[in-house]
Amino acid sequence: MVDYLLIDGDILVMKAGYASEEAVKKEVEGSTIVTRKINPYVDYTRVIDDILYRMHQVFPEARQVIVIGGEGNFRKELNPDYKGNRNAGDKPLLYDDCRNWLIDKYKASSVDGVETDDVLGMLQCMTEDDTCIASIDKDLLTIPGEHYCIDKDIHLYVSEEEALYNYCHQMLTGDSTDNIPGLPGIGKIKATKILGRGDRPLDAAIGAYEERLGEDFKVYWENMSSMIYILRNSSEFLKVTYDDKRTDELGLQIKSITDYFGMTLNESTE
Repeated sequence: MVDYLLIDGDILVMKAGYASEEAVKKEVEGSTIVTRKINPYVDYTRVIDDILYRMHQVFPEARQVIVIGGEGNFRKELNPDYKGNRNAGDKPLLYDDCRNWLIDKYKASSVDGVETDDVLGMLQCMTEDDTCIASIDKDLLTIPGEHYCIDKDIHLYVSEEEALYNYCHQMLTGDSTDNIPGLPGIGKIKATKILGRGDRPLDAAIGAYEERLGEDFKVYWENMSSMIYILRNSSEFLKVTYDDKRTDELGLQIKSITDYFGMTLNESTE
C-alpha cells in the first residue's frame, strides 16, 4: 500500500495551463502568425482537480504530496547551457494561476536551488514511508521505487539495477528536451547495444566515454552527470556545489515538507 503519492506539480501546471488556451491565427503581410489566448470555456482549476481526483481513485489510501519548482537551479549555475533551448514564452498564459491554485488549495511545496525532480527523488529515497512518484517524466525512472505514469495510468516498480541502467542510458543519449547532448553520436539504439544485458552498465557507459573522448572523458562525464543525475539525498547537493550553507538549507527545506505531511525520515539522512 502506498502511504504517500509524490506528485510532480509542474506537470499539472503545464497540463492545466495549456488546456486553458487556444491558438489564434492572424495574417500579417502575407505571413500567418499564431498567438495564444485564454479559452474562457475551460476552467484550469477543474482540470487540476480532475487529474488529482483520478489519482486519488487509483491510490485511495495515499496522502498526496504535490511538489512544484522553486527559485534557482544549481544545474544552470554549473552549466549555463542546461535547458538553454527553452523560452520563457513557452509557459502557459495561466502558469502563475495554476501554481497558486496548487499552493492555496493543495498546499503544494517548493524547494529553492534544486528542481522538482530532485525533491521527488529525495522524498522517495530519504523517507521510510511507502511512497510512489507520480509524473510523466522519464528522468524520474532513474530513481528506484514505485512510480505512476499520470498519462498512461501505469503503476510500476523500478529496482536499483533498473534505475542505474536508466541513468547510464541517459548519460549516453543525453536529453534534447533539456539541451543535454550526452555522448556525441550515440542514440537510443547504440546506447542499448553499449550497455548490453550485462550487470555492469556503469562500467560500460564509462568505457564508451573513455573510448570516444580519450583521457579528457572524466571532465565531460562529470559535466553530463551534473545535469542528468537526480538527487536522492540532500547531502549529495554538497558534492556538486561544495556549499555547506546551501546544503544545510536544502536539508531543512526537505525536513519541513516531511514534518508537515507526517513523513518519517531515515535515521541516516537526518
